Amino acid sequence: MSKQEPIWPTDVEILLFYPCPKCQRKMPVIAPLEPTMIKCDQCGYSYPLAPVKVEDILYLKTVLAGGLSLVDENLA
Repeated sequence: MSKQEPIWPTDVEILLFYPCPKCQRKMPVIAPLEPTMIKCDQCGYSYPLAPVKVEDILYLKTVLAGGLSLVDENLA
């Protein structure tokens, strides 16, 4: 069996955790760019999320080079 070359990332998303005000479950959300509502998957409570700044998300994605800067070349 031949060794396959690892696949490298082509993009990255920023995952934020918003705590439910009712039960405190930390709900994972891909960085919301505009105001939105979320429903807790544990208790069912719906609540609004504060959006993130588009410029900051673009900055982080640029710095992370679409995820490439996170890859450990010694393990790949």
